[in-house]
Amino acid sequence: MKVGVLALILGLAVAGQASAQKTLTVVSWGGDDTKLQQEVFYIPFEKETGIRINSVDYSGGNAQVRAQVESGAVSWDVVDGETSLALKGCAEGLLVDISKWPLPPAPDGTPAKDDYLPGALVDCGVGWTAWTVAFGYQNNLPVKPQNIADVFDTKKIPGKRGFSKSPLYVLEFALEADGVSPHDVYKVLRTKEGVDRAFAKLDTIKKDIVWWDSWSQGMQLLADKEVVIGMSASGRLRTAKTQRHLPIDILWNGQIVQTDAFTVVKGTRKEEYARKFIEYISRPDVEKRVYVPTAQYKPATDSLRPNVFPVRRSAMKAVDYDPTDAPVIKSLLGAEAGSSTSVFDDGTFWSKYSDELNIRFNAWLQK
Repeated sequence: MKVGVLALILGLAVAGQASAQKTLTVVSWGGDDTKLQQEVFYIPFEKETGIRINSVDYSGGNAQVRAQVESGAVSWDVVDGETSLALKGCAEGLLVDISKWPLPPAPDGTPAKDDYLPGALVDCGVGWTAWTVAFGYQNNLPVKPQNIADVFDTKKIPGKRGFSKSPLYVLEFALEADGVSPHDVYKVLRTKEGVDRAFAKLDTIKKDIVWWDSWSQGMQLLADKEVVIGMSASGRLRTAKTQRHLPIDILWNGQIVQTDAFTVVKGTRKEEYARKFIEYISRPDVEKRVYVPTAQYKPATDSLRPNVFPVRRSAMKAVDYDPTDAPVIKSLLGAEAGSSTSVFDDGTFWSKYSDELNIRFNAWLQK
C-alpha cells in the first residue's frame, strides 16, 4: 500500500513538473501591442497546443537578450522586435537561425518566402505585422501637402514641423524630399554622397523643426497644434483622426514601411515549443486576424483599435479593410509589382549603419 501511494505521489509530481514545463515565454512591447497578440496569437495557440504563453513586456533593443545569452541564464524564449533588431541580433549570435524552419504556404500553394512582404522574413526572424511612418497635418491648412517635398517646403506651407530626434526615418524622408525615388532611398543612403545629400536637405528646414523623443510626444505636438505637419506612426495618426476625431489629415505618399518580427533567443530550452509558435503565427488564417476592422472591434475602456496589418500578401487579400486603411493596403500590396510609393525598410540598412549615423546626426543637431 505504501509503495502504491508513493508511486502515485511520484507520478503526480512528475506530471505536475511536465505540465509546469509546458510554457513558452514570449516578450513584446506591452500595451495595445501585447493585448492584440494575446487575442490573435497567445490564447488560440494555448488552446490548440496546450502550451501556455508567459507574456513579458520590455522596452525594445537587444541589451537584455545579450545579457541572458552571454551569462548562459536564458529565461526568454521568443522576442518581438523590429526586423533591424532581428538582423543585428542574428549577426551578434544572440538569436537562433530559423531560416530553415518550415512555414505554411499560402492557400493557393504559394511558398511562404514568396508570400511575405519585402524584409518580413530574415534568417533569425519571422514577421507578424507591418506598420508605417507617415506625416499628419492640420486639416485647415490653405495648402495641403501632396508629397514629402511639400513637407520640406516651408515657403509653400509655412509653419513648424514635428520630427523624431533620430536619424531613423528622418534621413529617408529628407532624400525623398530631395527627389530620390522611394525604391532607391537606401541605395542612395548607403553612399557618403547620399548621406551628405540628406543632411543638406535637413539644413533647409532645421530652424522650423520641433524635435520629439517619443511617439506620444510627436502626436501631442499635432494635437496641440504646435506643428502644422508632424511625423508619426500612421496607426497613431489614423487613431487620432478616426477615433479621437482630431482635425488632422494624413499624407500617405512616401510613407516608410516597417515590419516587426518574432525571434527565438539562442540558448532557450524551449526551442521545440518556439518552433510550434513560429509555425502557428505564420499561418495565413492566423495572420489575417492581426487586422481588426472597426465594426468588429470591441475595445476595453483603456484601449483603441490597433492599426497594424498582416505581412503575408495572402492574408492581406483575405481581409475586409476599412476604407480609411485603403491607402496603406494599396501601398503594401504595391510592393509586389514594384509600384509602391512607399519606402520599404527591410532592416538591413539600419542594422549596419545605425551607430555611425547616430553619431553624425547628434553632431549635426549641435551645430
